[in-house]
Amino acid sequence: MSSIIIYIYTKDYPKADNGKPWQKGDEALSPYEVIAEPKERLTIYERLRQSPWYTASQDIQEQALETLLSHYLHEDEVKHYMRLIRLKAGRNYDSYVQVMQVVQDKEKQPKFKNGTDSYRRNSIIRYALQKNLQEFGWSLEPMENKKSWKAVEPDLFGR
Repeated sequence: MSSIIIYIYTKDYPKADNGKPWQKGDEALSPYEVIAEPKERLTIYERLRQSPWYTASQDIQEQALETLLSHYLHEDEVKHYMRLIRLKAGRNYDSYVQVMQVVQDKEKQPKFKNGTDSYRRNSIIRYALQKNLQEFGWSLEPMENKKSWKAVEPDLFGR
C-alpha cells in the first residue's frame, strides 16, 4: 500500500524555521485533514474461500456461474465459456468459484456499475475472464467473432 503525505502551509501554520514538517500530535494544518487508517486487504484466495459458493457442490456452482454470466453475456457466449471452463480448468473444484470471484470483483467497480451493457459485456470478456483469471494461473480466451468468418460460396452443384 502506498501513502501520499501532503503538507499544507498557510499564514496561520507557517513552515517551521528548522524545516521540520508537521508531526503527529501537533495541531491540524487544515480543517479538511483526513486521517485514513490502512485497511486490511484480503488476498484473492482468502476472498474465494469466504464465498458462499465455495462449499456448494460443483453442480450448484456451475448453475450459479451460468446464471451470473448470463446477466452480462449473450447466450452463445455463456455456452462457449462454460464449455471452456469444463475443458480448460479440468473441472477443478475451485474453477467455477474462481470465475465467479473475478466477475464479482468486476461488479464492485464504480465504472462497471455505471457502464453500458456493452461496456459491462466487454469488461467481463476482455478483463475478468481473460486477464483477472490469470491471478489463479489460467484464463479464458474470447470466442471468435462470427461476423469475421467468411461465407463459403456454393460450388456449381449447389453444395
